[in-house]
Formats: sequence, structure tokens, C-alpha cells
Amino acid sequence: AAAAVVVQSVVEDFGRLEVDVRHEGFAGQGECHFTREALTRFAGQLGAYPLTEPWPRLVGGYGEPEIDEVAVSLSAAQINPRGQVGIEILLRDPDAVGSEAREVRLTMPTTYARLDAFHRSWLAVLRVPSDETVELGAERLA
Repeated sequence: AAAAVVVQSVVEDFGRLEVDVRHEGFAGQGECHFTREALTRFAGQLGAYPLTEPWPRLVGGYGEPEIDEVAVSLSAAQINPRGQVGIEILLRDPDAVGSEAREVRLTMPTTYARLDAFHRSWLAVLRVPSDETVELGAERLA
């Protein structure tokens, strides 16, 4: 079970972030454009130990000046004192309305070790133009 994050087409100061998640029966895909600065800041914040409030968060969607239609939201928080980390993922299809609306919302458990490897890989992908996939694996502490 993993969340895959694909940073694509980072040209100059913007890039498209694609998120594909499959975890315990839930699955979804979403994408949104972000500034390189926002992607780099969020990826860097994921390397903090311990994670501190305000929790690292990346939100993208549509609307000005405030985002009123979220397409992709990722956040990370420590969810217990033993070091279990939760990655909250929200993916919405902003083009679907009413009963056609499609949304996936889940919290995937992971560890600081996996989060550290993920943030290092993500930062490496942002340094050079690529369509590399960076995966964050799920892991529940016993």
C-alpha cells in the first residue's frame, strides 16, 4: 500500500503534481499545478523530526484569492507518541459536480524513516526536470 507522487513538467517556476493513492481498499488520483517554491517547501518540511505544528500541508485547487475548490491536499502529522505519522490525503475532481462529485479522503499511516526517504527523493526530483515517481509506503507501528 503506497501513495505515489509524480512531479511532472516542472518548467521554470511551476509544475504539475499528480497523486495516485491506494491504501486499504481506498484508491484515487488527483492532480494540480503548484509553484516550484510550494512543492520544495512542502517536501522540505516533511524531513523535520519531529513534525511540528502547524503541520506540513500542501493544498492546491481553483479559486482566487482563496482556494475554494480543493483538487489536491496533502498534510503530515505525528498521530501518536510512539512516532506513528499520518499522511492525510484529499483528492477531488473539481470538474465533477453534485452526485457526480468524486472524492477520496484518507489518512495513511507511515513512519518517520519512510517519510524521510520520501522527502529526500522528492527534493531530488525537483532539482532536475523529470517525470519520476516518488512513493511513500504505508507502515503501521506495532
